Amino acid sequence: MIFLRVLKTLWSMLNRRRRWVFLSLVSLLFVAGVAELAGMMAIFGYIKGLTIKPATGLRVGPIAKGLHVIFHGEVNQITYVTLGGLAVLLFIGGKNLISTLAQFALTRFLMKLNQRVSTRLFEGYLLAPYEVMKRQGTEKIRNEIQAVFSVFSNCFLATAQSISDFATLAMVALLLIYVSPLLTITAVVLFGGAGTAVYLGLQRQIGELSAHERRSKGEAGRVLDDALTGIIDTRLRDARAFFSREYSVSLSQQTLAKRRLGSMQRIPRAANEILLTSLIVCSVLYLTLSGKSIHDALPTLALFGFAGLRMTGAMSRLNRSMQTLKQEADAFDEYYQLVNRAAPDVFLKEGETEQDTYLDDELQISDGKRWTFSDHLKFHKVHFQYPKAKHATIRGVSFQIHKGSFVGFCGPSGGGKTTLLMLIMGLVRPTSGNLTCDGENIFTRIRQYHKMIGYVGQDLFISKGTVRQNIAFGMAERDIDDERVWRALKLAKADEFIAKLSNGLGHDLRGGSILSGGQRQRVVIARALYRQPEILILDEATAALDNTTEREISDAISSLRHEVTVICVAHRLSTIKHADVIFFMENGKISQSGTFDELLEKSPNFRAMAESKTMAELKARSEAK
Repeated sequence: MIFLRVLKTLWSMLNRRRRWVFLSLVSLLFVAGVAELAGMMAIFGYIKGLTIKPATGLRVGPIAKGLHVIFHGEVNQITYVTLGGLAVLLFIGGKNLISTLAQFALTRFLMKLNQRVSTRLFEGYLLAPYEVMKRQGTEKIRNEIQAVFSVFSNCFLATAQSISDFATLAMVALLLIYVSPLLTITAVVLFGGAGTAVYLGLQRQIGELSAHERRSKGEAGRVLDDALTGIIDTRLRDARAFFSREYSVSLSQQTLAKRRLGSMQRIPRAANEILLTSLIVCSVLYLTLSGKSIHDALPTLALFGFAGLRMTGAMSRLNRSMQTLKQEADAFDEYYQLVNRAAPDVFLKEGETEQDTYLDDELQISDGKRWTFSDHLKFHKVHFQYPKAKHATIRGVSFQIHKGSFVGFCGPSGGGKTTLLMLIMGLVRPTSGNLTCDGENIFTRIRQYHKMIGYVGQDLFISKGTVRQNIAFGMAERDIDDERVWRALKLAKADEFIAKLSNGLGHDLRGGSILSGGQRQRVVIARALYRQPEILILDEATAALDNTTEREISDAISSLRHEVTVICVAHRLSTIKHADVIFFMENGKISQSGTFDELLEKSPNFRAMAESKTMAELKARSEAK
């Protein structure tokens, strides 16, 4: 049963202290149920006190007895109705306050727990090995984190509501058994049996409709993605009518499922109201046939009517909660497995260990000093193979990069250049071989090693924020050093156009939409330089630029060689023409190395690439003219 699975999952997320808190809050719900019971008894006693026993001339019931003690004698009808009613109202108000606080406290507890789950999942992905992140894709990960928060919220709240309603129903049933066992048994059979029948009868259909709605929603999303992502093909093939029709059909199926679900979710409430009315009618009939006075039975009927309304509301909410859990069952199980895989510490028991992270080999360095690059980076017989890949991407690569040098990597597509950069940055671990910085394994101090590195990738990511926030990416506004921001912009030759923006460093870049390609490139380079890295890594950073802008960026990069060690993978050989050394990669290996001129002389493959690139650039310039 999904309710028990969710409850078991909740329990597994709690440490000892939180389990005690959870049990206390659940107990508080039962206290609220007792208050609910007392509230109905107060109403029952108030109504009972409206009649006076002829034999004694006194009113009956706890409220009448209380007033009798206070006033040292019997009170008149007006006094009883007024003061007794006020007492009941105050009691009911206090009871509702307790119930509201209990529900609020449990909901707050569960939402805090859900917030912790979602945050830990996010942290789990931030710590996950890079190859896991790459395989998943950022959009899928973002959607998963948001979906986990939504699904777990729905299930946790439905579970909390179910516990609350169970408590209410149990306490109401106890009161009714005390007042009239026979009527209560009849009500339980009528309500319980019919309610269970309605619930079981609807569950299969609700489950099927929910699954159909999810499929239709997914199909509508797929059609949107296909048509809009492939907009060029959509127009060239004149497929607009096809995609519009497919989207309309999927949307129609989705809305039909929603309508039917909405209708079915209203059935339990209607059934409960019919059952309540039947119960009241049957109660009056029972009392009439038993020969009892309706006047004498009025308090009992009022109590059963009030209790029936409370039970109807509780059962309707309980039905909705169970329907919610049923609808979310598959998604809950799926995302439970996801959290257990990506952030297992949420469910860890004492003595268990966490999942693999990119920090696994890091040693605790207590001196607090920043690790500085003083001599060389060294690869020694490094192999790397992606999980589930048939062949290694990097095969036995060995080389050294000396501090202050400008190093280029080039070669045909698929040769392993980008993967090699990921290894240099310590974002993936070699399958075998060693990566060292000044003779020390980079993974033993990986966070300090990362502080040495500035990175400019192929995708020019500009966040939706100001210039200041983009350059000092990942820092709180109060911690940003504007002087350092301007220095980074100057080194990237971006200070002039930034200074012309109306708000300067506070100008909103709108995700880069207001920048040209060259300006975006300079902003990203400035971001890489803000932390004053000792190693600047560029992965085909000029591939998407026009020739003029590419030369300007290349000049800016070349001028940095005296400031930092530059490691550059280049699509255009002109970017690395003046590098101190170029490593030519083929099939995951370094086949040749040397200066640009040396490679032209000794490597036929490099020479052929250089000639083809030159011809392509000449052709592009000719067409541009």
